[in-house]
Amino acid sequence: MPPQPSPPAALLEILVLTYPRSDFEANVRIMQETLQSYLPLLGNDTHLSIFTHAKEHKAFERLQKTFDDNSITFFADNDTHPDAFEGHYLHLAEAFRWASNPRPNLPQAEWVMLVEDDFPLCAGHVGRDALRRVLTILEASRPTNTPSGVPRRRGGFIGTGGSGLIIHKTLLPILQLVLHAHAERESKLPLAEFATEQLRFGYYVETGYGPHRRDVHNNQRQSEK
Repeated sequence: MPPQPSPPAALLEILVLTYPRSDFEANVRIMQETLQSYLPLLGNDTHLSIFTHAKEHKAFERLQKTFDDNSITFFADNDTHPDAFEGHYLHLAEAFRWASNPRPNLPQAEWVMLVEDDFPLCAGHVGRDALRRVLTILEASRPTNTPSGVPRRRGGFIGTGGSGLIIHKTLLPILQLVLHAHAERESKLPLAEFATEQLRFGYYVETGYGPHRRDVHNNQRQSEK
């Protein structure tokens, strides 16, 4: 890893988001493989946490007992948000809120890397070296005259989609507010209007990674009978 910021602080938090799957054993196996792939990176400058906003997540509970040596921080956020729709926006907003707030025995890291629970770091030392190189580039953009200043580059990625996205801590509160605004029931942002329409004509289902909207063909078939 590149040198820690000055004054010294944790460099990286690997933040794993998880939501229960219907196949319990597969869920445990997938999550365990992902968590184990990041363990060689852990130390004073890097920590690993796993976050869920699900009301019940048995695979999460199983792995919390498996990794009981405090090498990984497990956190289940059980608060409710009657003003918002469940789903990716709310889940991610709450994860960023948790990561940016003060937490006992878990200092805030300079960078947070977002990881989905089925996104292990592949290729062993090659994958770990790739992560180190990206972090080195990000840290190198920090002003040399003020080492504690905010880096010019405040984001990078090592994967596809949202997984593997590396974010500077200064962006977390902003992202949390924007994502929560998209999830709000009375929001004028795109998701609220879309979800309201889906509730009128469709329904919610639980799939691999949380509540998703499904096409209304089921309702249409019922009406044709």
